[in-house]
Amino acid sequence: MAKDYTNQHIVPKRYLDRFGTKNGKRIIIGTRIVRKGTVRFFIDSTENVGYIKNYYDVTDKTDPKYWEHYFAREIDALCGRDMENIIAKATLSQKDAIGLSERDKEVLAIIIVAQLMRIPKSIDYVKTVLYPKVSAHVKEELISILPPAFVEKHRAQIMN
Repeated sequence: MAKDYTNQHIVPKRYLDRFGTKNGKRIIIGTRIVRKGTVRFFIDSTENVGYIKNYYDVTDKTDPKYWEHYFAREIDALCGRDMENIIAKATLSQKDAIGLSERDKEVLAIIIVAQLMRIPKSIDYVKTVLYPKVSAHVKEELISILPPAFVEKHRAQIMN
């Protein structure tokens, strides 16, 4: 059974750990927050920053933590050794020639797109701007290829 709430990182914890400093069993990181126009700087564990409670929870699947588990299994895992190898290649390469394999490029593409889809403003943009445009385009295409009699009979279902 899922906990009442879970701190779900919108920035992969494994990625945050790369910028932190080991302090006993914890990894700490310098952080800042703006509250009422005032910037406050502090140090905290990477477990305690970059998250929103229950952010990925869903009601349309049997596991409400489905997306949390997906990101941990499929995306965050890439932020470890795969990302270390890419960073090492970039760091050790000549100034204008970074030799990335096809797998390196695939990993970077996955991480970039996944990270964009974890940011609340990006999700809002997809829901409010992109999705309505794509949805309208798909409906227009569907109407243009279906037989006119079918479209006339089922227009309401198509538009919904």
